[in-house]
Amino acid sequence: MIKTTISIGIITIIYILMIFSEKAMADNSKTSTAINDGCTINYKVIGEGKPLVLLFGFGMSLEEWFQLGYADTLSEKYKVIAIDPRGHGKSCSPKSSEAYTLEKFSLDIISVLDQLSVNKAYIFGYSLGAKIALGVAKYYPKRLMGLILGGFEINSNVNLSNDIVISTLRLGGAEWMRLWQSLMDVPAPMGSRLENVHTKSLIALRTQEAKWDSFKPLISKIQIPTLLIVAENCFTYEDMIKASKLLSNAELHIIQDEDHFTLINHMDKAINKIINFLGLQRNQANSAVAKSRTAKNQVQK
Repeated sequence: MIKTTISIGIITIIYILMIFSEKAMADNSKTSTAINDGCTINYKVIGEGKPLVLLFGFGMSLEEWFQLGYADTLSEKYKVIAIDPRGHGKSCSPKSSEAYTLEKFSLDIISVLDQLSVNKAYIFGYSLGAKIALGVAKYYPKRLMGLILGGFEINSNVNLSNDIVISTLRLGGAEWMRLWQSLMDVPAPMGSRLENVHTKSLIALRTQEAKWDSFKPLISKIQIPTLLIVAENCFTYEDMIKASKLLSNAELHIIQDEDHFTLINHMDKAINKIINFLGLQRNQANSAVAKSRTAKNQVQK
């Protein structure tokens, strides 16, 4: 009886500690909103250091960055700014396709950076998030220190007459979640978020995405350091190879035995490369500053 009581007491203590530990981790991040032309943009900040914006793919939420472990790992060295672009998560969800131009998406990101008084940032965008990051590079190039782009198409290959994304969204959130479950292992909280997406807003976004211009002319002009990440079996593989050849200052990292969706769950295969890339840029920037100061001192002497 005494042993049973002690065991129950120990289990209770462990459970309480787990709750407080999770709460403490949650309290390390701060959720807020910015406004872009009347559209509320939800974002969450965690960590200190050089600012790193995180943008996930179509229909996903900023919460995925936290649930899948990206945000906690990256925030150990960087100020992570995870953003829900319009139509996603807790941000505004217009139902008009005209609300989803690449320029408006880009300004969503800038609105958050302005509110945080961040002049320049790195952006890590995956899939649709990579396209939005390229939009920022097009419309606000001076606000970027570097790019990390994963799994994006150079041209928006959206056939509106036969698009599985739109046809599934028309069937409702439950079918949208089941489509994701057929493509990857979906953790329960993520599944719930997918089931509760704003289907009409995402259809409007998809309709507008079909009209987006090719990224090829833009990619060939980008000169800031860029890391490209693609899964070996990703449907964007060939486009990512082409992008690596168009970019003047890029590094391509191919991840074996994964596809566009399974890679999302396997953070460990990409995160070290991302951290090394960011660390290299930081070291080079510090070195440039040091050389500049040395040269200035020599002139003064």
